Amino acid sequence: MSTSTEIRPLNAGAFKRFADVFQQAFSHSEGEAEGTALHKLVNDLLQTTPAADLRAFAAFTRGDEVVGGVVYTRMWSEGSSVRVWLLSPMAILPSHQRQGLGRQLLRESLPLLPADLIMTYGDIRFYGRLGFQQVSDEVIRPPYPLQMPEGWLALSPNGDQWPALANPLQCVESFRQPEIW
Repeated sequence: MSTSTEIRPLNAGAFKRFADVFQQAFSHSEGEAEGTALHKLVNDLLQTTPAADLRAFAAFTRGDEVVGGVVYTRMWSEGSSVRVWLLSPMAILPSHQRQGLGRQLLRESLPLLPADLIMTYGDIRFYGRLGFQQVSDEVIRPPYPLQMPEGWLALSPNGDQWPALANPLQCVESFRQPEIW
């Protein structure tokens, strides 16, 4: 892990560099179309999500280059006071991958969330190392049907059982696209 990388809340001055990280990382791993889609999604999240519903953290080098980032958005279940956040998306520049930066980014940002439950839709091999567990989409219902239900993951920050949610989770506007679920 690079000791010269600092994790900080994202500020408006770094928005463009932050979104560019997602484009580069996803273009490298998933192709240009996916990189462009993630760039648009991150820009939409940063520009349209109310501040109370958004937390974004960037990994900066000592030279203040943005080399990684993670976005969290608030989720809610009607009739519940459980504080739920969605971890999505997250990206590390290809030149900085496989150095522990993704784990550092999450280990330093997760405790800063005012959350009873953190959800993500991703790879259990990566997120499982940080305590996320697979959860049935019947136990914690996502906003839309999942294309890959095995990727629906939950983390209870205080180590408790997942809170019971009687209704499906709802998400911020930028994620109200059934095709991305």
